[in-house]
Formats: sequence, structure tokens, C-alpha cells
Amino acid sequence: MLDFCFGELEALAGIAKVPLSDLYGVTGGQRPKINLEKTPYVRVYLPSEECVKEIVMRSILIKDICQIIGVAPSVETLEHDQDNRLLAL
Repeated sequence: MLDFCFGELEALAGIAKVPLSDLYGVTGGQRPKINLEKTPYVRVYLPSEECVKEIVMRSILIKDICQIIGVAPSVETLEHDQDNRLLAL
């Protein structure tokens, strides 16, 4: 697994003043269980576009951060649907 990608993301989030407890959202700061060899996507929660720009500008491994917009009857359903779509790519 490419765990070093998470290290860079977490370090840059710290520089951008994003606490790990907020970065991964509902996981409470725990790294999500994602096999980066199968999918290069990780869901993160960032407070502003300026924060996104700061992370991408300083990053070596992160090539892009995309905003995903969707509609669902609940947050859980939305996240489940997004996860399934990302895994299908």
C-alpha cells in the first residue's frame, strides 16, 4: 500500500491548519481503509478553496483535489454512492 501518500497529505493539511480529526471527516482522524493501488482517490474535508490551493501547491504526490457534488436522502447514502462510483473508475 502507498501509505506515504497519506503522510504527505496529513503533513500539508497540518501546514494549512486542518486538524486530522477534520481532514477525514467521519473517521475521527483515522486514515480511511483504501487500497491506493486500486483507486487513487481519498475523500477529504477541507474548509476552503484557499486551503485546497495551499495543499496542491506544496504537494509532490497530490496532483489534484476535486470537489464532488451529489444529492442523496442522507449523508451516509451520499458517501456510500460516491465511494462506489470512485471504486468503479
